[in-house]
Amino acid sequence: MQNVIKSFRLGLKAAAELVRSKKECEEVFSEFSNAIYRETNKKIFLYLSDDFGDKTKQYKVHYGDGYHYLLADNPEDPSTEPHFIASVTLDMVSGFPCVVQYNKDKWHCSNRVELELALSEVVSIPDISLVFFDMIK
Repeated sequence: MQNVIKSFRLGLKAAAELVRSKKECEEVFSEFSNAIYRETNKKIFLYLSDDFGDKTKQYKVHYGDGYHYLLADNPEDPSTEPHFIASVTLDMVSGFPCVVQYNKDKWHCSNRVELELALSEVVSIPDISLVFFDMIK
């Protein structure tokens, strides 16, 4: 019975880590989106979607297939199409590790700090900045 209890406790510890990791991943995307939304006076809303053209499929983080589009949209103008910012591949269970990719640039992220750094580098790419600039004006 000692092995069963030990394994049970290890399983509970792993489950708690999984919940923490998922929450951390979700928080990063939420904070990232909220920061850009506030900075642009509510003209740019960033979200993850598994369908590039369907605005109704917005969500913070979805676990399942692991692959998402990071899109930018202007909530004040419903007639505009979302703009592709990057692709994001999440671990199918916990979120981390994940990969953020724009063209040939890839950021492998195993924690919150690395994901925040990757997203900050993505928004500083001139092509992405131009998309944001056009959306704001």
